[in-house]
Amino acid sequence: MHNGAKYTKDALERVITGLQEKGYEIVPVSELIYKENYNMDHEGRQFMNET
Repeated sequence: MHNGAKYTKDALERVITGLQEKGYEIVPVSELIYKENYNMDHEGRQFMNET
């Protein structure tokens, strides 16, 4: 979904409810990002630091 799409706001509640009914949990992106021992590249991919 994109912020500027014409019908995003109209569909968002149904999409979220449908995902939750299937067992998904909506969380902020910050909860999905590894913070320790990882780096992120310019495309948003995460890589474990080499020791």
